[in-house]
Amino acid sequence: MVEVKHSKKIGVILLSLLSIGISFFFYYYVNKVDDTYSNIVEREADMFLKIQAMTNNSYKGFLAISKIANARTGIERDSLIKERMLFTGKNDLLISDLMKNIDTNIVDKQSLSQMIAARETYKKNYGFLVTHLQGNSDSIYYFFNRVLAPCFFNYQDKIAEFITINKENYLKSSSQISADVDQKSLFMLLFGFSPLIVFIVYLLLLGIVLIWLLRKGTDELMNS
Repeated sequence: MVEVKHSKKIGVILLSLLSIGISFFFYYYVNKVDDTYSNIVEREADMFLKIQAMTNNSYKGFLAISKIANARTGIERDSLIKERMLFTGKNDLLISDLMKNIDTNIVDKQSLSQMIAARETYKKNYGFLVTHLQGNSDSIYYFFNRVLAPCFFNYQDKIAEFITINKENYLKSSSQISADVDQKSLFMLLFGFSPLIVFIVYLLLLGIVLIWLLRKGTDELMNS
C-alpha cells in the first residue's frame, strides 16, 4: 500500500506539472498569434493612411497646378507654385517612410517602385512647365492638358495598383495566420485534454495495480 501511495503522489505531481506546462504553452501560442495579427493590422493600417494622405496631397497639388495656367499675375502664380511645393514636400516624407519598410515585407517593392517612377515623371514635366513656359499662358494650358494631366492620372493609377497589391498581401498574411491556427487547432484540442487523458490512464493503471495487490494478498491468505 505504501508503494501505491507513493505512485499516486508521483502521478499527481506529474499531472500538475503537465497542466502547468500546457497552460504556459497556450499562453505563449495565443499571445504569439495575437501579436502577429496585431502587427499586421497595425502596419497595414499605417501604410494605407500614408497612401490616403499621399493621394489627397497629390490631388491638391494638381489642383494648384491647374490654376497656374489661369494665373493673372506673377504674384498669384508664385503663390500657387509655393502651395504646390508644400504638398510635394509632404508626399516626399510619406514616400520616404514607405521606402524604409521595403525590406520588412510591409510594402510591395515592385508596385512601390512603379508608383515612385510615375511620380518622378509627373514631377519632371511639372518642372518643365514652371521653368520653360513662364509668361506663356497658351503653352502652359496646352502642355498641362496634353502632357502633365496624363502623367498625373498615370501616377494615380500606380497608387491604385499599389493599394490593390498590398491589400491582397494583407489578406494573404491574415489567411496564413488563420490557416496556421486551423492546422494546430486539433493538436491544441488533444493537447488541452491530455491531462484528463493521462489522469484516466493513471486511474486505470492504479486500478490494475490495486486489483493485482488484492489478488496477491488473497492468494497469500489462502496459502497460509
